[in-house]
Amino acid sequence: MLRYSISRLIFAGTLFMALIPVALSQPAKHSHSEMQHLGAPAVMDTQQVDPMPLLNGQDAFAAVQEIVTLLQQDSSTDWSRVDIDALRDHLIDMHLVTLDADVDTEYVASGARYVIRSDAPRTAAAIQRMVTAHALWMQANSPWSAETTRREDGVVLRVTAEDSASVLQIRGLGFMGFMTYGNHHQPHHWAMARGEEIHEH
Repeated sequence: MLRYSISRLIFAGTLFMALIPVALSQPAKHSHSEMQHLGAPAVMDTQQVDPMPLLNGQDAFAAVQEIVTLLQQDSSTDWSRVDIDALRDHLIDMHLVTLDADVDTEYVASGARYVIRSDAPRTAAAIQRMVTAHALWMQANSPWSAETTRREDGVVLRVTAEDSASVLQIRGLGFMGFMTYGNHHQPHHWAMARGEEIHEH
């Protein structure tokens, strides 16, 4: 009986040693979570979509593209009147006034006085067009008084109000804040592109 048991042990040990190389040669199987833990790329269940950029380029280019898209979607668009070149010229004016103009600020009674100027003729002309037009709009559509005086290299702008809270707001906004005040630029651009000019640009 003892001899028989020893023979069985020897046989089992021999079989175990013989199976070790076979087991080591088999590829390991891992679950999906184990594969991710091991650093393997995750397998997507759906078809992968190529990524697309959201920004459509330089800001003026993007503004024109937005307008063109709206014109194409509007069935009432009269393409014989559309004037994208006029919109482009206006966006150039906006760029020059925003980034290239020199502004001297002085606090005056009830508000502020700004001298907006440039030695570059193109920028000086843009200042005269934009600041004068916006001041006229503010004069007609806000409780503030906005007056301009044209000079050879730009414009002198005087903005005043009757109440002290508005005076503080005028001074806090400064020239650039004043130019953005009112949110009328978007409808102005839309009308300009459609050939329905609201005011001089």
